[in-house]
Amino acid sequence: YPVFGLCGEIGEVAQVVTNKLSQTIDLSHECGDVLWYVAAICSDLGVDMGGVAGYETFEQFGYSTKLTEYVDIDDVMIELFIAAGIVSEATKKTIRDSNGVVTTERLKVIRVALRRIMIALAEICRRYEIIFSHVAQGNLDKLAARAVKGTISGSGSNR
Repeated sequence: YPVFGLCGEIGEVAQVVTNKLSQTIDLSHECGDVLWYVAAICSDLGVDMGGVAGYETFEQFGYSTKLTEYVDIDDVMIELFIAAGIVSEATKKTIRDSNGVVTTERLKVIRVALRRIMIALAEICRRYEIIFSHVAQGNLDKLAARAVKGTISGSGSNR
């Protein structure tokens, strides 16, 4: 489930970016949703999200990563799609070939792809002047508010 959600949310990030919407709050929320799915996948795999990122805090990660080899935002979006495809393909092979048991090799592939996603998100935030740690905190705050209201499940405005 989280892999499907990850792919869908990356599509929503692309929709905001390609429509060149100036509403950074929409982009911030969509990036936060992608981070949530990255965290869910890490949780399902029993791996630490900080270990995947290579840093202990989002502040460290957001300020120390920069995709300098990418010329424009389209290149960053392509990186997001490629990395999501790698996670999806590894998940498919896990289901098909090993009855849902993630092999050590597949875990390595997934971890690297999740790191690539996080780096691309940090780069998107940098380019749109969004503070990466605020994206993560905003998503945590949104989920906490839903939990208090008892509306953590459901979809859209039906939560």
